[in-house]
Amino acid sequence: MIGRLRSVIDELASEDIVGLPQRDAVAQLWRELTRLDAQLARRVGELDRSMEWSVDGSRSAASWLVAHARAATGDAHRRVNVARQTACMPIAAAAWAAGEISSRHVDALTTVRNAASADAEFAVFEPALVDIARTGRPEDVASMGRRWRDALDTHRDRDGSQSISGQEHERRGVHFSRSLEGIGVLDGTFDVEGAEIIDAALQHAYDRAHTAGDPRTPAQQRADAMVEIFRRYNTGRPRGTNRPNILLIADAATYADETVGVCETASGSPLSPETLRRLACDAIIQRAVVDADGVVLDLGRATRTFTPDQYRAMVVRDGGCRWPLCEAPADDCEAHHARRWADGGATDLGNGYLACNRAGHHRNLHEGGYTVTGNPNGELTFHDPNGNVIGTSRPRRPPPPIPTRTGNEIDLARQRTQELRDRRPAA
Repeated sequence: MIGRLRSVIDELASEDIVGLPQRDAVAQLWRELTRLDAQLARRVGELDRSMEWSVDGSRSAASWLVAHARAATGDAHRRVNVARQTACMPIAAAAWAAGEISSRHVDALTTVRNAASADAEFAVFEPALVDIARTGRPEDVASMGRRWRDALDTHRDRDGSQSISGQEHERRGVHFSRSLEGIGVLDGTFDVEGAEIIDAALQHAYDRAHTAGDPRTPAQQRADAMVEIFRRYNTGRPRGTNRPNILLIADAATYADETVGVCETASGSPLSPETLRRLACDAIIQRAVVDADGVVLDLGRATRTFTPDQYRAMVVRDGGCRWPLCEAPADDCEAHHARRWADGGATDLGNGYLACNRAGHHRNLHEGGYTVTGNPNGELTFHDPNGNVIGTSRPRRPPPPIPTRTGNEIDLARQRTQELRDRRPAA
């Protein structure tokens, strides 16, 4: 039997398909692949029940699949679980074998049955769920299964910890660890309510920061969006404790780019000096004098590189990020020194301008190696790491005022429209 199947697959592989219509063939192959998956599950179930897997010393049917079929561990356990569940779901198994429902539908059905822990009640509801699977998506099966489980919990009068929502809530957890280099690794599980809140916030931050032709991968954009959410939370915390959002420690020579010495976070994670200087652009800096043993002898007054008044003046002048063609608003920006403060750059409007976190433009001016020439009060010219000019920017001009009783509102509106068009990059 398996030999005949192999011969048919060989014939399919040798067939010349270039230039031929494939819609019907793909639909038929998909159906037969589903039926083949059902037969594989039937045989995996028999392998599991007969304990044939133990002959060569394997610990379970799943471990046998990993060793002999080169299956991924997660996939092996999933297939064994599906085989066990479908053995108790005759209607679903028959529809799967006939190609009426897909393997993903079966995954959804087995998840519902396994999580409910109510085999008799599921057997009554199985025909209805299979009918939904025949006409709907796997998500439809999961949704209806959830509603059935909620109704089942109500009927059983389960307490909160035993209900589906209670079980999901108990599974919540976040694991955050740091590598030896200080890199963060995040992994978490949330209940439906928490997942919705996180999904909405992450999508909003992602959409705010995304730009056409963004060089970052979607995963990198989600990571940046999550950091921005946390940054905004820290910025909005009550200030009564006067504790910093992030505490960084560096010796003066490292900060001045004279040597590479102490440069780390308060938790001891190493930090690159250039990253330190970027964060210091819009931070409170405090001098501490220490002796040879590290004991603090004197703690100077904390000073801010740019005052709140100066920052607000930049908001009025720049309107947002000064990077060419960037439309990030001031709320997403930090104050950046044209000439570094550590190099003697003045802390005034003639030496500062706004650069955004949203598209990583502030990072580009430090870790990215981009440079800028010109006057923040006038024209700035931006250069890539190779010295090539990538564009210029000037302070944003406010729109012209519209007189209230002159009758020329339409002409002024046309004038503003033309100004906006002129600002667009050439096609």
